[in-house]
Amino acid sequence: SDWWRKYAYLNDRSVRVPSEAFVPSFPNNGTSMSQLSRASQIVYGLTSIMLKLRCGTFEQAYIKGSPVSMKQYRYLFQSYRRPEKPIDVQLRGFKTVEQLDLNEVNSLGHMVLCSNAQFYSIPLSVVDSSADNGKATHRPLTVKEIYGSIQHCWLDSNNHSVDRRFQLGVLTAVDRDTWT
Repeated sequence: SDWWRKYAYLNDRSVRVPSEAFVPSFPNNGTSMSQLSRASQIVYGLTSIMLKLRCGTFEQAYIKGSPVSMKQYRYLFQSYRRPEKPIDVQLRGFKTVEQLDLNEVNSLGHMVLCSNAQFYSIPLSVVDSSADNGKATHRPLTVKEIYGSIQHCWLDSNNHSVDRRFQLGVLTAVDRDTWT
């Protein structure tokens, strides 16, 4: 509910990473694979969930036979918690198909990847001009394409030296009032 999000989540000043994470779970299927392969599969799975949420086709969740409010699911994607005093602000850019303009309808946007203190923007869809209607549309990246993008970033990031004094992780290791 909005009350919980405001007072229990945004008002809480404790360290964020260990205390909660609003992310779907992707259990390992028991096969061993590289970190890049696993990351590619997770990104692909998240992209599928984002598409279903955007189109309104994500399956209703139930607990003990009762439907669960799916309102909070919109905060899984394109959402950002900006630290402020006395309470943080949550910004949201996620839109459903009805809220998108015509240029955005098929685009999935991008993801941000951080590797070795280097940041990369990876598009989640590509233009597909083979549509039946003759208009160019976007299609989600395949697992193989996502893997190639992540691998390119990982290889590139290993070519950069890193000044360990300026790593991002230090911001999540202290309470929010210390660094806001």
